[in-house]
Amino acid sequence: MSCCKVAVLALAGVSLAALYVLGRPRYHRACARFAYEIGQPVKKEKKMPLDLSITNEEKVRVSLHPVTNTGRPVSLDGPATWSVLSGESTVEVEPDGLSGFLISSDNLGDTLVQIEADADLGEGVVTIMDTILLHVIGALATNLGLTAEAPVSK
Repeated sequence: MSCCKVAVLALAGVSLAALYVLGRPRYHRACARFAYEIGQPVKKEKKMPLDLSITNEEKVRVSLHPVTNTGRPVSLDGPATWSVLSGESTVEVEPDGLSGFLISSDNLGDTLVQIEADADLGEGVVTIMDTILLHVIGALATNLGLTAEAPVSK
């Protein structure tokens, strides 16, 4: 091993690393040669939770569009289950379970909604879930609401 030379190639800005064992060991055995190629890092997309803000006078419709890891549309086995984990807002779900309204409470604050569905179209159950964080903020004044009383003598 002492007569083998080891070199590591690392180029800045290039995702290529190569390890070469050069030369011959004693007794004229061939040295091993290794080469590695590493691709550019890809940032993970994390879309959970959906973050929404509405006033305490509004509701918002949310729809499910289930897809595979590569983005292809797929079906679910039965309707999705929507539940409020925390907070005072409510959920009004359509019968198919693929959409529903998040209805704000009169009080300000956050509500966490969880949606679960069965991704396995066969006999088994593979539960997938997603969450929605609903921020309820106070509605702003849009009109001063001026009124006038009947005139009176000076």
